Amino acid sequence: MHPTYHVPKTYLVGVQSNVNSFDVDKLLRGISLKDPRSGKTRLARAIDIVVEEEEEVSTIAGVTCRVKMTITEGMNRQIRRMFSSLGKEVVELKRVSMGPLLLPDTLAPGEVSILTDAQIGELRAAVGLDIIFE
Repeated sequence: MHPTYHVPKTYLVGVQSNVNSFDVDKLLRGISLKDPRSGKTRLARAIDIVVEEEEEVSTIAGVTCRVKMTITEGMNRQIRRMFSSLGKEVVELKRVSMGPLLLPDTLAPGEVSILTDAQIGELRAAVGLDIIFE
């Protein structure tokens, strides 16, 4: 799906330090980042953030806090750069959904999943396009 459709993408983000309510507010209001392609400064913001409870935090080394974060854009390394601007390092990052589609847990980095006609229809409907099957 082309980025101009602003399909929401949700990620699990493992952060090396705690994320507090100030950080969440800043991420939701937006952080100015330089777009690597155009060189222009743009406001990058999350549309939803949930900080997981301590018991749910990953056992991956270095992860102190885990956040579920949804964005609609996808500037290069956007999430890592947003947290970096708050003085926080992202040590784990995994996309878990794209629009209405949940990504399989078994999908390895760089691996693709062939979409069914129904899934394509769901994505098209999510951005207001007609559902076309040939």
